[in-house]
Amino acid sequence: WGWNNYGQLGNGNFSDTILPVPVVAVTGIIAIAGGFGHSLALKNDSTVWTWGWNLYGELGNGTFNDNNIPTQINSFTGVIAIAARGGMHSIALKNNGTVWVWGRNSYGQLGDGTNTDSNVPIELTALCQDMSVNDVTEKFSFSVFPNPSCGIFTVTSGQEITAIEIYNTLGEKVFQSVI
Repeated sequence: WGWNNYGQLGNGNFSDTILPVPVVAVTGIIAIAGGFGHSLALKNDSTVWTWGWNLYGELGNGTFNDNNIPTQINSFTGVIAIAARGGMHSIALKNNGTVWVWGRNSYGQLGDGTNTDSNVPIELTALCQDMSVNDVTEKFSFSVFPNPSCGIFTVTSGQEITAIEIYNTLGEKVFQSVI
């Protein structure tokens, strides 16, 4: 229900409505997301379906045409989570841990190091940066926030590690190990 200027309700027309209306032609939905003028649905077969405003490519279907019915993003499968943002861009997490983005990028919303919009999903490859510390002779600390490895990361050093302490964003110690 609500504003439907760009077909973001997915009911086959562009008329606003004050009552809930069904999204047409798509079943088996396990997650939904709504952006400023576009909508996304994740089906139980791990495919993503989009509809609504597409000025910046936020539908991810290779065009910049608005669509008032759900359309599958071709050859884009293995998705386990979706998000649509008010910045007119969309985000998906695949079952292999990769993050994919598409849509408006005038302010760097896509996180790919450019300001170029994308009308197809692109994989973010710069989420994890390798840290290399050589010849460490004193205590050192580093922060990983947010942790792009979903809670698991590995610390390697050429020197003997004698203790590990992990703190959350509130400064509370959540893990300590003396080796």
